[in-house]
Amino acid sequence: MRTITLSLMACTVLIAADPAAASRGSNIGNTALGIFGSKDGVNNRLAQPLMSKTQMTTVDGTKSFDAQIQCPASSKSVGITFIPAGGNDYRLIIKQDTNLDGTYDYTYDTNSIGRTVSGVCTNGVLMCNPAGSWTDCKPYVWDATSNKQVKLRGVTAQSTELGACYCSNASCGVSSLAPQIYENIGGGISAAIMKSNPLFLQSKSEWSFAEMTYFLYGQDKTNCTGLGSSNWDKYGEKNPTIYYEGQFPPSTSIGDVAIEQGSDPTSYYSMISHQNEVAYNNAGDTITMPSKTSCVVTKTPIAQLTTKSTTLSTTQSICTDHELWLKLVYNKDTSVFTYDMAGAAPGSYLLPNGNPNTMGHNCGGAGWQNFITKNLSTTLGFGGGTVLNTSYRVNMTVTDGGGCNVGATGTANYLGNNGVSIAKWFQNLCPASGAQTPTLAVSIDVSAEKEEFKLTESNGCATQEADSTCRVVDEQICDQGGSNCIYTIRDGAKQTTIPQKRCYSHDSSIVPTTLCADGSNITAANTSGSVVLGSGDKSWFYIKRTYECTAKDININASAMTRAAGTASKTDQSATSMTYTDLDGSVKTISNLPGGDDCPNPVCTVKRPKQSADQFGDGTNRSQTPGGTTVTETIIKTCTKSGSTMTCPVDASLSETKVEDCSCTGSWTGFQQAVTTVGAVSEAAKDLICSQN
Repeated sequence: MRTITLSLMACTVLIAADPAAASRGSNIGNTALGIFGSKDGVNNRLAQPLMSKTQMTTVDGTKSFDAQIQCPASSKSVGITFIPAGGNDYRLIIKQDTNLDGTYDYTYDTNSIGRTVSGVCTNGVLMCNPAGSWTDCKPYVWDATSNKQVKLRGVTAQSTELGACYCSNASCGVSSLAPQIYENIGGGISAAIMKSNPLFLQSKSEWSFAEMTYFLYGQDKTNCTGLGSSNWDKYGEKNPTIYYEGQFPPSTSIGDVAIEQGSDPTSYYSMISHQNEVAYNNAGDTITMPSKTSCVVTKTPIAQLTTKSTTLSTTQSICTDHELWLKLVYNKDTSVFTYDMAGAAPGSYLLPNGNPNTMGHNCGGAGWQNFITKNLSTTLGFGGGTVLNTSYRVNMTVTDGGGCNVGATGTANYLGNNGVSIAKWFQNLCPASGAQTPTLAVSIDVSAEKEEFKLTESNGCATQEADSTCRVVDEQICDQGGSNCIYTIRDGAKQTTIPQKRCYSHDSSIVPTTLCADGSNITAANTSGSVVLGSGDKSWFYIKRTYECTAKDININASAMTRAAGTASKTDQSATSMTYTDLDGSVKTISNLPGGDDCPNPVCTVKRPKQSADQFGDGTNRSQTPGGTTVTETIIKTCTKSGSTMTCPVDASLSETKVEDCSCTGSWTGFQQAVTTVGAVSEAAKDLICSQN
């Protein structure tokens, strides 16, 4: 309906100069508004006649004619049955009549996947395990073969194929089969079918509560023949769709279009629906308009490496026969560090099993003896989890032991990110013959790093949140990159959709980490466990908002605008600068303009007769009209120029006559007519794509 309103507004501009014409235009407009000024009016007077055998009637009601241009909708082509599976999950059974012969010839059961539908996406579904939960959810998109047979295809959670999704089961507080659920699923299936075969249109939908089934009605345009008047095939083609372009409309209702355009302030729908919000103040030459601003709130987990250190100490005795070995072991999966020592005989070496040989060892081959075992993550104060980049400085002093070098010290440095370090420590620790048992004071300086996530918040909406006059008119919950958004508030109304949990992998992590936001908490989870980085309402990675705040007065002082316009109109086109008076009364100059001819391309308007073979929607042509096949066309021509003399090239051989003489600006009236006509035709073409009902 908006297109007709705008067209009438444009026509009013052309006739306003003539009071009589203005009166006639007003009467015509009021008549048209009375007929087409409602949803039923558009449906009964335009949509039905175009889509069925209902007669179309002229505005004055004096004539009726056949205007059918599309095939009527077929019988039910798709039936989507919803079978409850507990927790408001559903099993879907889809039956299709792929050849539109009135019989279902294909069936698809989502039970073949082994899961039930827990969430809905614009082009697919989410299936979680167990049913009725929001855990272990797997995404699927709707696909259709070339013969229009529908099925689900699994994709990854990060797939760009997957549209916006929301939770639709009891785990999110949804306890019934809301219309939005079956309409979105039907829309996804419909889009998949039309993508596989653009000539197949879904033109109507219907919900049957008794059958718990959502029906889609289809139409195959390749079979549209013999519509309306037999004159359709006058030029050798019986299918009228061959005469029209853009006959593949999306399966969206007028309500869906209104919702989509309602958030776009530049759309016709938004401008007309909000036109009463603009108030004109005659006394102060101002207009009062609501102020709309857009902003973004982000909560971004950032990985940081934190370094901590400590000293591990112990004093312990060990049996040795002159030589001593040490072993440091670190397991990054458990964060456990161990320090062992073993005594050995002179000339000892490591066996293939990683132990020192015991040949000639008077201690009886005691093997490795543990000195220190610690979990570095907890010991260093990280509170658990994986620590990396470990380094050790081992310090040892002989404090006691007959036959040994009491007071002897040693120091060694090691790195132990993951694995085992073994080395011979002393070759002649105890000079006395035979086995000795020295007491060793061991201290190990340990340093390690752990990757920890901190939540960085950026609130670009802080100013609007603090302003009590601002209200949220649009809010979208998006993924971490600001895409795949889903509305929670639209045009001031809270939506019933519940955004799904948003997760992604942190690729640059030393330890693979999954970051998730569910609206209440933002978490980081890896092999070390799960940590809550932030919590509270609106705990999402990326939120887009549009606010409407206190109205602002904009100065439109008429005298100032007149001064500016008057000054600018006197500027010589050949000049290289121009001076004008701004709205605030100050004089401004624009320099470095290109000079040139004041009137380089003068034009004039001529008209001439021509023959037309146009065919009308009722099957007649111009030969059957009072004026016959002769019509008049108007042409804009370029004038010839000699000095200051301009000549309009009227071609007498074509019976041309001059309508408007040469001028530098051309025909303003002709321009208005052209723009109005092209605009009206373009907008009418868009609105005449309708469903049967």
